[in-house]
Amino acid sequence: MDRRQFIGNSIKACAATAFAGGVSQKAFANSQLLQAIAGSCTDNILVLVQLSGGNDGLNTIIPLDQYSLLSSARSNILIPENKVLGTTKYNGTGFHPSTTGMWELFESNKFSIVQGCSYNNPDLSHFRATDILMSGSDSNEFLKTGWLGRNLDQIHPDFPEGYPSEVNTDPVAVQMGSTTALALEGELSSFGLAVTSISRDYALLSGFGDTAPDSRAGCELEYIRKVAVDTDSYNARLRAAAANQPKNLSTKYGSGSLSSQLKNVARLIKGGLQTRVYVVSLFGFDHHANQTDSGDTTTGSHASLLKIVSEAVCAFQDDLELMEVNKRVTGLIFSEFGRRVTSNGSNGTDHGTAMPLMLFGSELIGDMYGTNPNLAASNGGVVSNVPMQRDYRDVYYSILKDWFCLSEAQLSNVFGGKHYEYIELFKPGSITGNSDDKHERERTNKLSSIYPQPMDTRTTIRFNTSGGLVLVEVFDLLGIKVATVLNTKVSPGVHEVGFEKNNLKSGTYYVKMTTDNFIETKKLVVK
Repeated sequence: MDRRQFIGNSIKACAATAFAGGVSQKAFANSQLLQAIAGSCTDNILVLVQLSGGNDGLNTIIPLDQYSLLSSARSNILIPENKVLGTTKYNGTGFHPSTTGMWELFESNKFSIVQGCSYNNPDLSHFRATDILMSGSDSNEFLKTGWLGRNLDQIHPDFPEGYPSEVNTDPVAVQMGSTTALALEGELSSFGLAVTSISRDYALLSGFGDTAPDSRAGCELEYIRKVAVDTDSYNARLRAAAANQPKNLSTKYGSGSLSSQLKNVARLIKGGLQTRVYVVSLFGFDHHANQTDSGDTTTGSHASLLKIVSEAVCAFQDDLELMEVNKRVTGLIFSEFGRRVTSNGSNGTDHGTAMPLMLFGSELIGDMYGTNPNLAASNGGVVSNVPMQRDYRDVYYSILKDWFCLSEAQLSNVFGGKHYEYIELFKPGSITGNSDDKHERERTNKLSSIYPQPMDTRTTIRFNTSGGLVLVEVFDLLGIKVATVLNTKVSPGVHEVGFEKNNLKSGTYYVKMTTDNFIETKKLVVK
């Protein structure tokens, strides 16, 4: 075992011993990490919310346009149609009645849904599926590193040697709990530090008065002692940040561990800890039995968990807004897989495949990407699993690209040279940083987004331009132009133009933006 690997393993062992117990909460941090994850153009923050066990996406985001098929497949757990929280954006899509907070965020354009996320040949084991989502791998890849850890390895090749320091005062990654997640694993070391409290003082430095023996074991003992000293230093930074913001401002938090975790995250953000990614988690979503109460499907274990998530996320967003740091923070809610379309005889659902990934934050466009899952089987029945619409790594790729400003070279290193489909999740200009840089980005030619999709009667096309003549056209799959949306000179900056469906048939089209020296196309799906 070499020196660096020993230190890395020692950090994980020390953290688990010194800070065992408590809730799960992770954070990436410090001024150099700002450049590591986000180049140097942003101080944006990502919060990951893990729903461990396999959340039932069909009873979370309910496809009302598939309700008759749902009734035949899962009548013993299906939410009554008149109890579903309908949306003004999509008549055929609704929220579980326990998710009032998330529904309110969606209605106010602070919540997004990416439908049908999975990967080829999905694995239905909790452990393996979690590893896949954490590592960002294919089903036949067995990576020992995480999708975030690989990014950090590029920028912190010497970690953990030289950490902490006067420059790197904060821990690179923090997790509340006794272990660190695979997502934080680098090539030779985990970037995570496990803690259980942001305010408790730990006396790890006592009992170090003797001299370590001059042997190989003595050398390793010195490293273990170094880890203890580093842990105290990092813990002091957490306590200082928490003391800078001694209380939460929102009164909407519920009880339970997830609200407690997000309360801590909000305090650390406002308190000045230079972190860029936090991860919190909630367990209990493996509902093979008693997912709902037999007498009332709107109640039961799943409903209780969804209420906990919804209250915590909504309160956290409210807290960020009251603290005036909301424009720097966005969140991603994920599970290791979805559930089967058909329920079982125990008022539950078994392990499934595709699931909705959900995001929250003020700087999101706030939309549904993809369509409600098509549950009709070719034989006239119901499919057994929710069909995959997009690779889950499309979401990772798009977050890293836009929210953290990663270059194509950095993205290639994170994803092993593979390229994933870009999703326009964030409002133009949502990347914070130098104002001159921001204005320059807003003047860059770009076909930013087309939303909502799929288009029902009208959609909005948003683009950035350096100014001059802009031509926006719509073509069918044969390359035949079906509409000219815009053909005029415009000023530099961000612009939007509406496009009406009129007599356009359902199907797939392409929107093309052309300027004097720029051409870009994006797909448009019409209902």
